[in-house]
Amino acid sequence: MQWEPIIRSVVTVVPGLVAIVGLARGPGALRSRLKHDIELLEKLPEGSEPHAVMLDHISAQVHRMTAREDTASRDWPMFVVSVIAAPGLGLMSVYLWQQHHWWGILLASLSGLLAVIFLYGLFETGQRVPRDSRGKRIPAAAESA
Repeated sequence: MQWEPIIRSVVTVVPGLVAIVGLARGPGALRSRLKHDIELLEKLPEGSEPHAVMLDHISAQVHRMTAREDTASRDWPMFVVSVIAAPGLGLMSVYLWQQHHWWGILLASLSGLLAVIFLYGLFETGQRVPRDSRGKRIPAAAESA
């Protein structure tokens, strides 16, 4: 069986899939929790203390979500670099591995490691999250402070 076309296809397709997942990932979990909280609020008796507490909680969640969406962005320059580097380094790893020299295996391992790092960078930089002026993700704890 010819493994080379399969390996080259995987090395090329996986970064694309990771990019799509990173770009599509959004504030769905927070919206889902908010939806469930609203359903719970509707079941609580109006005017009761639990109803007021849940209403305050939902209000705080909505404010937090809108503030997050206003400051969220993607790190486009690093995303583009990762889109190019991840499959490029992956294909370079395959090519170097096929050289059957000691230096080919060593360089293939190094470029494979870099390809995995850029694959993570592809996922990380494609997500729409709050970032500082340098494009670094602001942790959730610092965001709410």
